[in-house]
Amino acid sequence: MGKARKHVEAQIENASANLQGRVKILEERKVAASSFKSDPMWRKLNGELKKRKNQLAVIEKKEEKARGMKCNQQD
Repeated sequence: MGKARKHVEAQIENASANLQGRVKILEERKVAASSFKSDPMWRKLNGELKKRKNQLAVIEKKEEKARGMKCNQQD
């Protein structure tokens, strides 16, 4: 596992914690879960989390491709 993957995984954890914190605040304000999308801060944090998850998916694809190339070279 490379440094980039570890870095992105840490960012995902932070983004998830931030999003959960915002959800908690919205729930305390008695905002319906269906209305979260109208909250600009929630949208921003949710977008950051999705972005990091997409980055991780790209890294995983690259690692899988690299593993496939290594297996082919050993044959």
